[in-house]
Amino acid sequence: MKNYELTYMVLPSLTETEKKEVSEKIKNFLKQEEGVLIREQEEEKKESNIIKTLTFSLSAEKIKNFEKKIKSEDKIVRHIIIKKKAENKKIIAPKRKEIFPGSRQPTKEKVELKEIDKKIDEILNE
Repeated sequence: MKNYELTYMVLPSLTETEKKEVSEKIKNFLKQEEGVLIREQEEEKKESNIIKTLTFSLSAEKIKNFEKKIKSEDKIVRHIIIKKKAENKKIIAPKRKEIFPGSRQPTKEKVELKEIDKKIDEILNE
């Protein structure tokens, strides 16, 4: 099953009960196609147009039948179905912030050139 997102807009002239009926019809269409509703979101726009978004899972073979049923509903003005990408549940740790902004990381002790020469001589003499 793949994840999809349906966004649709109903006629602005509908009453609240009619809008709920349309929403229930769409959920029934989804159940008929053996889909799983993940999330439902409603946004109200200007001039009483209501846009709803449903996130659901459905097999790829049944998405065409589901869309045909949506198109047959005359109270829906516009709709779009988008295939969602699989969400990675990998948690990425945020980057560390400096404790004191502008401060630099502590530097390592500097090694003198004479010490390096001694070490090289020791290695070569072996």
